[in-house]
Amino acid sequence: MIIDPNPTLNTPRKLRFFERLYTGRIGRKNFFLGFLLGFPAMFLETFLWGFIRTLEKSVDSEIISLISSISSYLFPLLITASLIWFFLMLITIIPRRFHDLGAPGELAFLLFAPLINLVTVLVLFFKKGVPGPNEYGLEPTYKPVFKDIFNRS
Repeated sequence: MIIDPNPTLNTPRKLRFFERLYTGRIGRKNFFLGFLLGFPAMFLETFLWGFIRTLEKSVDSEIISLISSISSYLFPLLITASLIWFFLMLITIIPRRFHDLGAPGELAFLLFAPLINLVTVLVLFFKKGVPGPNEYGLEPTYKPVFKDIFNRS
């Protein structure tokens, strides 16, 4: 079986970026780091929102009230944007992690099944990938996290 190391060369340029996000393989370390990328922004936004709300209740000031009312509209939008970013990251790295295990990316739908999703996440985090090339590409080599997540050379 001949494995094409770069299957995106025959695709029109506009579609290459999106196809590249779903093809190939990603190792355990960069999968885990990619999984964690969404959490710091959401944590910081939630912490600041809670801090401002607490400050509003403890300090009687018009400026704090104004900041609190603005943050009541702004922070939910920021948290929603962070959740969308996190979801988009996950739907690109989970199929590629399944590819590293030698399984089709469609198995990502197991994450929607209660209880099975917990086992699936543990497998994705801890099971070693198939050594050597498989039908989804060459074995992942070390790349910086962002290059690996966005499947850049």
